[in-house]
Amino acid sequence: MIDKFIVPLGGRSAASLPTHAGIRALDRAARAGMPVPAGYVVLPALADLAVLHGALTVNGGRIEVHDPSVVRLWLDGAAAAGSAVWVRGIHAVERSTPSQPAHVPANDLLSAVISLWQTHLHAHADATIQPVLIQDAPPIEQYGLAWTSAGIGRDHAAIASGARFRDVVLERLFGWERAPNPPEIEPAMARIQALLRDVRRWLGGEHWQIEWVDDGSTCWLLSVQPCESERPHRGIGALVPTAGIGGGPFTPLVADVFRAAIDRAWSKVTAIENGLTDLPPPACVAHNRLYVDPADTATALQTFGLGNGGLLPFVPPAQDVRLPPRTGRLLRSLGRGTALRLLAAHLRAVLTTPRAHALDTTVNDARALVDLFDRTAEVYGRLFWRVSHVWIAATVAAGVDGQQMLLAALQGTADAGRLAAYARFRDLASDYLSVRKAIERGEMPNSEEFQAVWEEYAQRWGARTENELELAAARDHEHPLAVVREIVMKQDTAQQQRRRGLKGALMRPLLARAARLGESFARDLDIVRHTWLVAADWLAEQGLIEGRDDIWLLTRADLERLVLGWRPEGEFWTRRRAEWTALLTQASEPVVDRIFCSERGKALTPPVANDKLRFIQGTWCSG
Repeated sequence: MIDKFIVPLGGRSAASLPTHAGIRALDRAARAGMPVPAGYVVLPALADLAVLHGALTVNGGRIEVHDPSVVRLWLDGAAAAGSAVWVRGIHAVERSTPSQPAHVPANDLLSAVISLWQTHLHAHADATIQPVLIQDAPPIEQYGLAWTSAGIGRDHAAIASGARFRDVVLERLFGWERAPNPPEIEPAMARIQALLRDVRRWLGGEHWQIEWVDDGSTCWLLSVQPCESERPHRGIGALVPTAGIGGGPFTPLVADVFRAAIDRAWSKVTAIENGLTDLPPPACVAHNRLYVDPADTATALQTFGLGNGGLLPFVPPAQDVRLPPRTGRLLRSLGRGTALRLLAAHLRAVLTTPRAHALDTTVNDARALVDLFDRTAEVYGRLFWRVSHVWIAATVAAGVDGQQMLLAALQGTADAGRLAAYARFRDLASDYLSVRKAIERGEMPNSEEFQAVWEEYAQRWGARTENELELAAARDHEHPLAVVREIVMKQDTAQQQRRRGLKGALMRPLLARAARLGESFARDLDIVRHTWLVAADWLAEQGLIEGRDDIWLLTRADLERLVLGWRPEGEFWTRRRAEWTALLTQASEPVVDRIFCSERGKALTPPVANDKLRFIQGTWCSG
C-alpha cells in the first residue's frame, strides 16, 4: 500500500506522479535509461496517511511528529538509500543559477522531509504539503545548469567555479555522434554534450533547463524542466574569456584581439545599416540567412579557439598568433552544418572589420581577401571548398566585389591554384543550379536531359569514372552533385528496380537528399542575388545607374557614394566595363587554362575559355 504514496522514478507507477512537468520529464528520462540517480517522490498523501495513523499532526501551519518511527519506517522501506541522499521539494529547481545540492545522511531522512514540508507550509498560505524528491547522491566534482532546445542553435551550460559561474557554449551532438576526445575537449564537457543530446532525443519539446552534477566519470541528470526560451547570451565580454569547447581559456592577448575585432566589426555593420535606411543593404538579409549575429559571431570566434588558444587568420596580420597544428582536422570533424555556420561567422567578422588588414581601396580590399582566403583554405583543406558558397555570400554581403577579387588575383599572381579559388565556385554554382532545375522538373537521373547535365559537369571537373571522385567529393556524400553522380552510376532501369525493390527504395531517399542539399545551396546564393537586385531596382528608379545590370559593376563603396549624392561620369562606366573585357581577354593565357586540370595532375580538355568564365558576365546565380 505504501507504493501509492512513495513513487520510484522510472518505475511502473508513473500515473501516480504529480502533474509537475519537471517530475514527469525526469521520470521519462529515467525510464529511457538516462543517467538519473535512483530516487523516489514522496507524495503529500503520505502526510495525510501519517495524520490518519496519529503519527503526526498539522496545526496552524506547524507539523508536530508524535511517532517518528512509523514515518521513518515508511521512508526507509520505500527504497534502499545509500550513505547520503538529496532531499528537495519538486519546485526547488526552478531557478536560473545553479546551487550545489546538499547531502543528507540516511538516518536524517525523516528530519529533512519534515523540514521541507514545514518550510513549504510557512511559505504558502494554502496550507498544502508539497511533494518531495529524494535521490541517491553521487560524489560531486562539478555541478551546474545547462540549456538546450529542439531548434537550430547551440547548447549552453553554467558551471560552478568557486563562488562564480562560468558560461560555456557547446556544439550539439546528433544521432549517435560522439564528442571529440581529450585534449580537444574537456571530458566533463563531452559528458554534458552527450547528456543534452539524450534530453533532446528522449524528451523532445522546445526548450529544456537541466540541473546536473559530474562525479568524474558520469554526468548525472538531477532535474529537468521546460523553460520559455533558450539561455540568452550574456554578451561578448562574458563569452570571449572562456574557450567554449576548446579545453582551456584564451590567453589575455588573444582575448583582447578578439574583443577589439568584434567591436570594430559590428560598429561598422551598424553604421552601414543606419546610414542606408532607404537602400536595403545586402548585409541585412545575408545577416539572417547565414545565421550570423553578434552573439553567433562571438560564439564562433570562441569555438575556433581550440587547443592552446590559437586563432584562425582573421586577426590583423600585425598580431603574431599561430594556428594550433590540429585546428584543421578538428574543424573538419565538426560536420558540414557546424562548419558552414562557423565559417560564415568567421568570414563575416573578417569582411566587416574596418582596416583590419590596412585596406584603403577596392583593389587593396580584393588583394587582401585573396591572401585571406588562401590562408583560410590551408586551415580548412577540402572542407573550405565544400562550403565555398558561404564565403561567396559573405563577400558580397560585406560589399567587396567578387569581380574585383578575380581581377586582383589575375593581376597579383600567376599561380593557377590561387586563381582557381576564385574561378571554381562560379562554375560549381552554375552546375548546382542546373541540377536543381532538373530535379524541380521531375527528371530522373536516367533521363537524357539529366544525363546531359551530368556529362557537362563530368567533362568540366574530371569525375568521369568511379575512381575519379576527388573533385566531386563523393566520398563525403555532401555535395548535391556528388550524391546525384552516385545515383547516375548505380541507377537501374525500371524493370531492374522492380526486381530489386530494396535498391529502388534506397534510390528515392538518395535523390530526395540531393534535392534538399541543392535547394539549400541555391537558397543561400539566391538571397544574395535577390538583395543585390533590389538595390539595383532602387538605384535605377532614382536614375543613379543606367540599367539594372550595372549593379554588378559597383562596389559597396560606390553604393555609399551614390546614396550620398555622387554621380558617376560616363568615363567611370567605360573604365569598369573595360576591366571586365580585359579579364575576358586574359582568359586565353595558359595560366587560366591550367585551372581546369584535376588535382591528380591529369590535364582535361577545357572548353572555350570565355564560356569557362561565364561567372563574370552576369548575375551571381546565372546558369
